[in-house]
Amino acid sequence: MSEVINISIKRLQVSKFNVRMEIGDLTPLIESIKQNGILEPIIVRPVRDFYEVIAGRRRFEAAKTAGLLEVPCIVKDLSDEDAIIFSTTENLQRENLSEMEIAEAYYKFKEVNPEAKPEDFADKIGISRTWLLDIITAYSIAKPLIQKGVIKDFKSNPNPEDKDVITVSHLKEIAYAVKDLPLEKKEKEAESLVKMTMNMPIDVARDVISKFKETGEAVDKVVTKVSTERREREEEAGREETKPKKPGMMKIVDPEHSIVDYLDYFITMLKRFRGDGKKIDRIIAKNNSIVVKFSGYRIPSYFSISLRHGERTDGKDMVLIYVREDLRDLIEFIKGDIDSPEPKYFAKKEEKESGGEKEILYTPIALKPRKRIIWRLRDEVRQRVQDIYYRLDKDGRRIFSLLAQFPYGVCEEEILLELRNAGYNKEDAYNIMLEKKEEFLDEEWIEVEE
Repeated sequence: MSEVINISIKRLQVSKFNVRMEIGDLTPLIESIKQNGILEPIIVRPVRDFYEVIAGRRRFEAAKTAGLLEVPCIVKDLSDEDAIIFSTTENLQRENLSEMEIAEAYYKFKEVNPEAKPEDFADKIGISRTWLLDIITAYSIAKPLIQKGVIKDFKSNPNPEDKDVITVSHLKEIAYAVKDLPLEKKEKEAESLVKMTMNMPIDVARDVISKFKETGEAVDKVVTKVSTERREREEEAGREETKPKKPGMMKIVDPEHSIVDYLDYFITMLKRFRGDGKKIDRIIAKNNSIVVKFSGYRIPSYFSISLRHGERTDGKDMVLIYVREDLRDLIEFIKGDIDSPEPKYFAKKEEKESGGEKEILYTPIALKPRKRIIWRLRDEVRQRVQDIYYRLDKDGRRIFSLLAQFPYGVCEEEILLELRNAGYNKEDAYNIMLEKKEEFLDEEWIEVEE
């Protein structure tokens, strides 16, 4: 362990390479130092006849205010480059530095090592290269705007109560949109984009920035165009949402009947009800199967059954039925109705008292509406979609991207289809969906509606 020595507070000064810019409220620390002294030494380096504080600036400032004459220090012989790296790493480990402080630290590092690249600095202080590049890009836009008072700060994940604070991803997109403009125009348009979009939901802001990059028109005109386009899209999406979505097909095996049993049932039904609502429209033989199509006000026009011949293990005939998933109950009814002495043809039996006598009524079987479970991103989450996206694994990103595209929400069948298209089998896709559903609900990113 390095030797701790007491150094006169008059011989200490904050190093220009100390990366801690904001020291915050020192009151609790001052009171603690008055009672207990400095419990952890300050890191300093010798410079001529004094010492520079490399790490521990808050303790140093609090000690001065508390009236200490000497403070415990660990002296390290550090070059300028090492001083920046040590200060940044020490502060990152003790308490997260702000994005602004990390960007400033990089440029200090660049001053003493002009050949250095962002990747070198990221590797030395132990942070993601991509994250550092994003911070530097955002800083190039944010710094002049902070100096003008347009914004106060920029962060990767600002708190909802932070005012005049913009996200790194937001600034990064603006930086890419204006990067090819002349310097003077670049700063002017970047400022306009920030002012117009910083309080917009992130997806709307992204549309504005993208449209600006595409057209190069004045920002206010771009905002008007995007607002009109989004309103039209949402109206169209609303119309699409009201359209019934066709459920998938399923296979039902009936080992008790042959295809002849079903044909006899449907042909008899067709003869019986011919001219009475057209309950069977036609029967078609094709592709080794028989398709029975229905129409009429009592039976939905989309209702059709595809029958294929099959064989049981004992060699007897059976039927393979292909039908929409939401029609299983109707098929079960038909299977029972085939064996009934008096077939009721899509009817259910009800008894009703009438004049002291029981009356038997047969009414068409009701098709159950399909249950749909909708995931929808919360409004506050839409403002930080990109920041959350990079925290997720590949499956989480796939689902999160799908949700971000649709403000009205996405049903679970569409999420399963997205995972199946990614190569997962049905069981794995279902388990992944349930896992992500639990994660997204725990994080309060989504609302689920049934």
